Amino acid sequence: MDSFLAFFCRICPACAAARMWPRSFLRRAVAAYSGFCPFCRAAKRIAGPEGGEEAGSKMSDGVVLMLWAAAVVAALAIAAFML
Repeated sequence: MDSFLAFFCRICPACAAARMWPRSFLRRAVAAYSGFCPFCRAAKRIAGPEGGEEAGSKMSDGVVLMLWAAAVVAALAIAAFML
């Protein structure tokens, strides 16, 4: 179950942007709410105590952003089809 939840942390647009720009305001905001987010907590559990945020990751951020963009396009296509 943790790997399923951690996948959503990997494709989350806010988390992906925070990983891409580690010195940004967004990174600090994500670090502040990551204790409350079940997806971020699962990703931290998978990474382990000494592993960083990227320890359990097998996908690069570019692949994650591409998957997220594909999901958005698919959702828009479905919404347009429903109209």
